[in-house]
Amino acid sequence: ARDGETTAVELANGLLGTTSSGPLPPELMVYIFGCAIPTVEDRLLTDPRRLPPFTLGRVCQLWRTLVFSAPQLWTDIASGFFGLDSTKARDHLSLCISRAADAPVSVRHLPTLNNRLPLLLDRSALAKYGSDTDNLIDYIVRTAPRLQNLGFRVVKAQLLNRILDPLMARRPASSVPRAQRLVFFPLLEELALFSLCDDATEDSDDSGNLNHLTSIDIACPRLRSLTLSPLSPRAVPGPQVSRMRTMRTVDLQWCSSLQSCLRWVDVCPNLQELKLQLSCGESELDFFEDEADGPELDEEDQSHLLEIDVEGLIEDFTGLPIPLEPPLTFFKRPRCLANLTSLDIHGSCSLENVATLLRVLNTPSLRKMKVSNVAGAGDRDGQSDCSPLREFLARCAPRLEQLELTESEMDPAEMCRCLALLPNLRVLRLGKLCEVEAEEVLEGLTMQCASSLPAREQLRRTSSSLRMQSTATCPKLEAIYLPNTRIPYDALAMMLLSRCDGRQGCEVLKLVGVDIKTARKAKRDERLSSLIELGLVVETVANDWIMGL
Repeated sequence: ARDGETTAVELANGLLGTTSSGPLPPELMVYIFGCAIPTVEDRLLTDPRRLPPFTLGRVCQLWRTLVFSAPQLWTDIASGFFGLDSTKARDHLSLCISRAADAPVSVRHLPTLNNRLPLLLDRSALAKYGSDTDNLIDYIVRTAPRLQNLGFRVVKAQLLNRILDPLMARRPASSVPRAQRLVFFPLLEELALFSLCDDATEDSDDSGNLNHLTSIDIACPRLRSLTLSPLSPRAVPGPQVSRMRTMRTVDLQWCSSLQSCLRWVDVCPNLQELKLQLSCGESELDFFEDEADGPELDEEDQSHLLEIDVEGLIEDFTGLPIPLEPPLTFFKRPRCLANLTSLDIHGSCSLENVATLLRVLNTPSLRKMKVSNVAGAGDRDGQSDCSPLREFLARCAPRLEQLELTESEMDPAEMCRCLALLPNLRVLRLGKLCEVEAEEVLEGLTMQCASSLPAREQLRRTSSSLRMQSTATCPKLEAIYLPNTRIPYDALAMMLLSRCDGRQGCEVLKLVGVDIKTARKAKRDERLSSLIELGLVVETVANDWIMGL
């Protein structure tokens, strides 16, 4: 019986990976194996030993041989499942890197760290976690010449120093000429560093000055994407950094300094995507203006306020060194990002800092914009000032196709004035509006000529603060989402009926995203049934979180 079972297993092993015309080529088998590997997100939440390529090697001897002889199956490494256990993460990482041979690798150690509170309260456990994490980072650093992508999340920012060391100036610049500094990450294209506690003060030099990424342009010559959370203002470009023309995406999360944001803009002229989650305090521009009205500052005092070395030089677009400008000039100098197509600003900070940013940015190619938790991007003397955002849209967004406004304190009339500046807008997402605000905005988007459909005359209008527009607002609008909003149904139906018949000089609205209660009501509404039959999609959107465009 045992011989019969063995023969059956051998026969099955021989048939796996074969067709009626013979065995599949090894290259095709390896390609199919690669398609079976889950996404990074799935692998971060699941034990990698229960997923391909590990499970593929347990099927049969043929598959095991193919899996272990294909380095490309082991180059994309994710180890978030192990959480705070950096030792298991290191063992998993070393196994995958050894099987990847000499191929370039991507490493993402992004644990969720949901159980971090006991760790932070237990000094001995925190010390062990720090030691184990240091060992993990040391192993990653030894593979630096092969890294294409690196993502790393830790409890304390100080643990990331081993990665940041080659990018920082920890000794006098004169001691090591820039031309002789080692290219530390020659293949790195994406770098994402996250910490839950920003202990920036622990990363100062003996004089108390913050260390800057003075060598990032040389250490990462191919860098295209950078995510930092919340490492600013420490991890900002130093004054000697040249233009990083390969950089396409910068994502600064919980950035505590507007200066940091503007410096990244200065050294990355070819950005295509910029995400800023500001957590600044008081207005930085107001601070320097107040200082300018007081006693005159000498060059040394201005340098101290900007946390930079006054003797440092940066290169302008011609490659010639230019001296650093005074603070007021720095904050007011216009900056053009000609290739920027996506801008995301979340302002948990002084609203005037956001206004300062919008006033100096010029983005002629902008296609997608998200503004969250920003009260019109201006808040002087307790009065919400919406003009900076409106002026920015008028100046920089004639081609804008997607817009999201979330948790904004803009009044509905001002919001409608901003929308009137966007003739090419196709997707609109408005989040966290009260019922009255939603009604007025929907009326602002409603077209006139209500007699085109008899059913419209039966709709009741409960507000007359805004008249329906005789000319189309956002004439190319195809989709509107209203998450986290109490929606006045009659105003919504009026807007849908006015924009979905194709006879009002605007594009036909194709999709509306609302809460589940409103969606069910719309699908049962006889007045909208004909629109739904013609292709209008009524989609349910989540109300617990504002999803990105």
